[in-house]
Amino acid sequence: MREIFINKIDKLPDVKTDFFDNKIDIFEVPETLYIKLSDIDEFELKNTLLGQSFEHIPKVSAKLLIDDSALQVKFNVIDQYVKSEVVELNGPVCTDSCVEFFFAVNGNGYFNFEINAGGTVHSSFIKDSTRTDNGFKDFRFLELEDLNQIEVYSTLDKIVSPEITEKITWQLSYNVPLSVLQKYAGDFDSSATAVWKGNLYKCADNTSHPHWLTYYPITEGFNFHQPKYFGNLHIVEFGLIS
Repeated sequence: MREIFINKIDKLPDVKTDFFDNKIDIFEVPETLYIKLSDIDEFELKNTLLGQSFEHIPKVSAKLLIDDSALQVKFNVIDQYVKSEVVELNGPVCTDSCVEFFFAVNGNGYFNFEINAGGTVHSSFIKDSTRTDNGFKDFRFLELEDLNQIEVYSTLDKIVSPEITEKITWQLSYNVPLSVLQKYAGDFDSSATAVWKGNLYKCADNTSHPHWLTYYPITEGFNFHQPKYFGNLHIVEFGLIS
């Protein structure tokens, strides 16, 4: 299994850009500089939580980009039995068809960005993931003013109900300002050569065909919130062509 790479570029492309369409060769960003889509690292979530078998297992891939101001996360999901009903920010989006990225930018804690197929965000900064009746032993929801700075794009409608039972491909992309991350985690390194920690997930807790997928494997505890299973996230300089 390859470790995850976050491609560092001069300027992030539009959040709606389809990085998974191989028919497109290059696109311009910024002027006179081009990204060759086939060169962007893609990471497929091939592990099920605890190695369990599920009746439906979607094909989920992710690509990650960063510039000096924001982090861009892109998911492509070849799926079935898709629903998205939660619309309140920091609501229980994991009950819907949901893609997730948990990551630590330094040693102070980690972020969980959970976003359902309709683009509703649930996010916290978690210092101690020990479970309690209220969530976790030490955590803080991202404030509304910060959630509103996250630019999210989904190819599906905000509400997907009733469930889509036929096969469908959907994409979800979002930009997180680095200033928002710094507000909660403190100073961190986002330069090429920096190494963060994290994992990528897909879930659909309350759909007709629930499943839980990971990139780095989790071998004990039916729980995504286990930083000990985070793997390396390498920030690397992305090659631009002119």
